[in-house]
Amino acid sequence: MGAFRDALRCRQGYLDARLNLAGVMFKAGDMKGAEAEYRKILDANDGLPEARAGLGVLLLAAGRLEEAVENFKQAVEAKPGLGIAQYNLACAAGADIGEADAADLREVLDDKRILEADRTLIHFALGEIGDQKGDYETAFADFEAGNRLRKDQLARGGLHFDADEFDQRVDGIVSAYGADTFDPGKGGGNATEQPVFIVGMPRSGTTLVEQIAASHPQVVGKGEMDLITDAGADEKDLAGQASEFLARLREQAEDAERIIDKTPFNFLYLGQIQLMFPAARVVRCRRDALDTGWSCFRQYFTAAHEWACDLADIGRYHRAQERLMDHWQGVLSLPILSVDYEDLIDDQEKVSRRLIEFLGLEWDPACLDFHQSKRTVFTASNWQVRKPLYKSAIGRAKAYGKFLRPLKEGLKG
Repeated sequence: MGAFRDALRCRQGYLDARLNLAGVMFKAGDMKGAEAEYRKILDANDGLPEARAGLGVLLLAAGRLEEAVENFKQAVEAKPGLGIAQYNLACAAGADIGEADAADLREVLDDKRILEADRTLIHFALGEIGDQKGDYETAFADFEAGNRLRKDQLARGGLHFDADEFDQRVDGIVSAYGADTFDPGKGGGNATEQPVFIVGMPRSGTTLVEQIAASHPQVVGKGEMDLITDAGADEKDLAGQASEFLARLREQAEDAERIIDKTPFNFLYLGQIQLMFPAARVVRCRRDALDTGWSCFRQYFTAAHEWACDLADIGRYHRAQERLMDHWQGVLSLPILSVDYEDLIDDQEKVSRRLIEFLGLEWDPACLDFHQSKRTVFTASNWQVRKPLYKSAIGRAKAYGKFLRPLKEGLKG
């Protein structure tokens, strides 16, 4: 952030630096500051489309959906090839986009001047439009094209997914963390009950479960902190690691009874988490494997999840994740609550009450109105958690059944 401010001091009208500054402020959680910065850019630059798109993403995270959609619309009107605005608009209102507008968007792909990143996002946007209109064959073709481009981009950056190597990594974790690793007599770590870790596959309901829990007045959800790493079972300074993590966890949440780290990939580090926080709680989110896998494939992840660009890789990754979670449930003493997405949709109150009871808290009806929460949500599910629960996501993969053979084979092994 300081580097962009320095750049602006050297060159006051440096537009890229101002856009980057606003984006960094947003990612750092300074919502008011970032919004003010985006609006200054818009005022000074005649409604710059990139600033419109950035502001739209911020408003989306803040739950101001109508304002977000309006900014995305204005951005694509001014710059049809702006992929991030097209994608977010399609996610929000793909069913309302007319055939003529969809055809115009497809023609944008013919423009050789379009950046590859924008081209990728436009394919994902067209996939969303096709899906919401029930044109599944066209939708799949666009999702596949978008993923192919995304996979190539990541590969050029040196990011490849090798399913065999990932299986070996899981084997190593299983071998390193046996039941004897967690002998209570070894001590170490921090005995606080504040931390809660929500883990599972992306698109399995982790954001939804966090939103429900964080609607409780004694719970704070910190989103995907991505701070835990496996320092090894022989690490001696467990108390030091725990203190460092807690300091970050407790920022602006010191008085909360429970504080949630909703990093799905912490499933890899639950052994280290038990050593650091032997009194923590873990919520394991699960969802039908085909629905989860398909949802990952159709989602444009801003993070570099190279495994999510290929149906077979998704299947292998999901299978390895399930294997590791089954291991943890056999060797950890940490309490682990499994929440199945389908059960939550079927009986929201029953599952929500079980979740809050697991956290050791008294029930609060605000948890049923999670979609009205004003908390900021940065993850890919921020559209969905602003709505009451709906059943249309259950069995969604069935419409694409004839295309999902690689996913099915990856899941079976």
